[in-house]
Amino acid sequence: MLREVDRTRLEHELAARLTGENFNVFNILRLSASEVRTHSAFIAELLDPQGSHGQGSLYLKLFLKQLNIDDVAFIAEGSKVLVEHSISKVDPQKATGGRIDILLEDKNCRHIVIENKIYAIDQDDQLLRYHKAFPGEPIYYLTLKKEDPSAQSLGLTCSDGDRASLLKRMTDLKVVCISYSDQLLHWLEDCHKASVSLPVIRETIFQYENLI
Repeated sequence: MLREVDRTRLEHELAARLTGENFNVFNILRLSASEVRTHSAFIAELLDPQGSHGQGSLYLKLFLKQLNIDDVAFIAEGSKVLVEHSISKVDPQKATGGRIDILLEDKNCRHIVIENKIYAIDQDDQLLRYHKAFPGEPIYYLTLKKEDPSAQSLGLTCSDGDRASLLKRMTDLKVVCISYSDQLLHWLEDCHKASVSLPVIRETIFQYENLI
């Protein structure tokens, strides 16, 4: 068994040398776990129709498709993407305010809220505060492996934190759990395929895929 493991390891090392996949700019610059500077910034730039990629709403449409959001619910063309968007100063007593990781806004002023959670812990009433700022609009809770938000983040107490209560509260607040390992990675694969004739963008997306 150990010989088999060692042979597999050597095969992976050889493949990495032949493809150069270990040369990853995000790892080299020690940005692999930076929630704001790397992940939110890179995702938002791809989603932004006015982004430096110059491809308009192409990547945003692929993202909406991955989340099963149609053109009626959110219009990609002419939309805005905001990073670390402040809705107001946090008021713990009223459970309002905060800073949204990624906020999408279409020309009809409809919104999609993305809470990007990698290694940071949930803040008290965090998703409840975002719901109050944009009532009735979806909040996507993005984690590495589709973890549930905490009871406190949803405005519940620890004693209300059983699975059934969490699911009901998430439904009430329109919170949807998505993950880097599923929806985000599949979206990046779609973006990569759509960028086949754009070598700089294609290879940058590919490096980010490898990072994920």
